[in-house]
Amino acid sequence: MKTELSDEVLFAACSLTIQPHSVISRRMIEDEIQKRPYLYPYLSSATSLSRRRVIGSVMNCHFSAWGSSLKNPCLITAWTIRFEYPAVFREIEHVSC
Repeated sequence: MKTELSDEVLFAACSLTIQPHSVISRRMIEDEIQKRPYLYPYLSSATSLSRRRVIGSVMNCHFSAWGSSLKNPCLITAWTIRFEYPAVFREIEHVSC
């Protein structure tokens, strides 16, 4: 997977996180991408199916699933984000478009 796609997903998740323990859904990330496509050139130009796959795989790698840990990974559509961000979030905080 392209690092640009991963960076865009993480940037969208970071821009939606406003509380110490936020729950971010795939739908929220997709809405953010549609609202501001100029910030997400790779994701906004992708088909909705491929965009959903990318969002799911990136978020599954970096965050735990919201709710039960027994859920099928293919069916996860929301993740718990804590303020213990990965290093990539700290890097993204200082980027301006």
